[in-house]
Amino acid sequence: MYPRSVKGRQAKTQKGGPVVSGSGRARLASSAGLAALLVAGLGWVPSTRQDFSAAPAPAMEPAADTRPMRQQEDDAAELATRTGQRVEVGGLRDESRTVYAEPDGTMLAVEHIQPVRVVRDGKWTPVDPRLAEAPDGSLGPRAATFGLRLSGGGPGPLLTAERAGRSFSLDWTGDLPAPTYDGSQAKYENVLPGVDLIVNVSPDSFSHVLVIKDAVAADNPRLREISFGLTATDLELRETAEGGIDAVDGAGGVVFEAAQPLMWDSGGQPVTTSRQARAHRAGADSADPERAPTDASAKAPLDVRLSAGSITLVPDQTMLTSPSTRWPVYVDPIYKTSKRSAYAMVAKGYPNESYWSFNKKDTEGVGKCPVSSGTCNGTGVKQLFYTVPTPYLGKNVIEANFAVTMTHAWSNSPRALEIFKADAGISKSTT
Repeated sequence: MYPRSVKGRQAKTQKGGPVVSGSGRARLASSAGLAALLVAGLGWVPSTRQDFSAAPAPAMEPAADTRPMRQQEDDAAELATRTGQRVEVGGLRDESRTVYAEPDGTMLAVEHIQPVRVVRDGKWTPVDPRLAEAPDGSLGPRAATFGLRLSGGGPGPLLTAERAGRSFSLDWTGDLPAPTYDGSQAKYENVLPGVDLIVNVSPDSFSHVLVIKDAVAADNPRLREISFGLTATDLELRETAEGGIDAVDGAGGVVFEAAQPLMWDSGGQPVTTSRQARAHRAGADSADPERAPTDASAKAPLDVRLSAGSITLVPDQTMLTSPSTRWPVYVDPIYKTSKRSAYAMVAKGYPNESYWSFNKKDTEGVGKCPVSSGTCNGTGVKQLFYTVPTPYLGKNVIEANFAVTMTHAWSNSPRALEIFKADAGISKSTT
């Protein structure tokens, strides 16, 4: 069985946390969560990392939510006891956490790996990365945890990303064509002959993907080194020891972060001679190659060079010249806002590859890849790692539950998925 897709909400903490492992193959979705039942008051424990989450307004009410809420913990507890209903503590709500007072006097905290809401016009609203056009012709997500403006075409920056008043911009050499956009993706066609530039947006991240359509396009000398102009306001971009990029503020706090950039090809077609193979093709590997590599994709890391005014990506020329490369080829750095939760995948067949944040895939497999699917490409066994903040020092935790969403299974036969506490934390270099 190929693990069903899992959306990760929690994995291991910095001192060790959950590891999901399976005997077969399933795919899990990337929005796992942790629920902890607490006794007495729930206090906030400051993170050791700088946190740029939006702070809730003192009297803020939930948008599109009719459940009872009180801003203060004591008021919520009193109302829950009196009415026999669960009551949310509004003052403890943030982008990825919801806290409830229960009628029996306990508190329930629900943590999400990914943000589920942001503040818009003084109210919490569900995240919505779909792009919308501004009056000046630029594009931006409807509701994300950071500000993002994409070029509407012509001269000027390809994009500007902003968080907590700090920002950086990336420029493409030459004027950009007017983009087409659909959902959370914008496409700038033929920025070079046979090369498109795509920007993908999620609630807490973005990526700019060069789509090299064929070997003729790949022979362009401009693809030996790909440079983007760089300007930053109250941020310094630094290369990391793992080959990625951190955008840090004056105090050294990480505002945006990117794992080592990756390039991949389009992968092979799964076999279609069996019912299981057809089922696998339909759901087991749901990655869109314009957003993330598939299991069958050949992959290669990119070198990154930073200077005062540019970021340069150095593609793997072996992939661009190999007769076995399946076109198009995708070249993609992914930038995320820094936060205290994280998730990653480790593949036994690729012991030196990092799959931080599932390489931006919405789902990821766990367990042994079924070779008969024709899509494994040496993957072997996959394990998933999650970490979430647990600011409950001094609280009596009665119960803790970990939940993920299984979106596909290679086999209908029951298989066990196991969760373990890891011995160490995860990072962008976890392999």
